[in-house]
Amino acid sequence: MLVDAIKLHNNAPKVVKNACTTIGGIVYADDTGMCGQQLLADSSYIPTVLDAYKKHVGNKEVVEGMCELMLTLTESDELAAELASYPVVELLQQSIRDFPSIEDIVQKAEDAIETLNTVTGV
Repeated sequence: MLVDAIKLHNNAPKVVKNACTTIGGIVYADDTGMCGQQLLADSSYIPTVLDAYKKHVGNKEVVEGMCELMLTLTESDELAAELASYPVVELLQQSIRDFPSIEDIVQKAEDAIETLNTVTGV
């Protein structure tokens, strides 16, 4: 449902940011890992989120929400392995370049990149 909100309102940065923050919170709070699995079950969900990320790459709040979501998803080895098949590292690196003075963005992006690189053996 939240990914559908991103899909329907991908021009609205507040909707994208809030949906990503909420998805991340739900995945984080779910000890069973089922929420993250469901997020990846539909092959269009991650591309939808990443497309919204690209659309709002200059918006600090959206980028921060996306970095938080990517970091949360990488906390599960299975989810990190799935994310590694998408250009997530490149987008996170771009976030670091675009917002080098925003510590929260840089730290979350670096941590997610490190995990994704470990999963892929880079």
